[in-house]
Amino acid sequence: MPKLDAVDSISIQAPADKVFEAVLDYANHHAWWKHYQCEVEGGGPVKEGTRVRHVINIPVIQPKPNFVRTIRKIVPNERIEETYDEGDYVGTGVWTFERQGALTVATFTCHARSNNLINHIGVGLMGAGPHHSVYKTGLAGLKARCEGQA
Repeated sequence: MPKLDAVDSISIQAPADKVFEAVLDYANHHAWWKHYQCEVEGGGPVKEGTRVRHVINIPVIQPKPNFVRTIRKIVPNERIEETYDEGDYVGTGVWTFERQGALTVATFTCHARSNNLINHIGVGLMGAGPHHSVYKTGLAGLKARCEGQA
């Protein structure tokens, strides 16, 4: 299984708690993250142990990448640790929120492996490029949302 290692981050002019809360609100990621949909299994607030189904809905990509992550650890305003448990990828993902003066640096670190033949080929040929493209869009949307532009 090809390995996907990626780190994507952005500086946001907003308090860490505001950025953290926007990311933790998985059910509403679609409001600021174009082509990215999350469904919180069982509904309700996200907490440790919550499972979240993710679907990347980019029309030119078929089949649509999807996977389920479980929220393993939440450190309010600092960190969200996840595992990719089923679907197209297996591995880990970690959101961190670091205060730097008036800015918050939001970073997502992914260490995963492809879990099917189509993704083996994609990750093998393109590496982390598609991941960076999806997160570039998502992080720009998060920035706009938290800075009051969206």
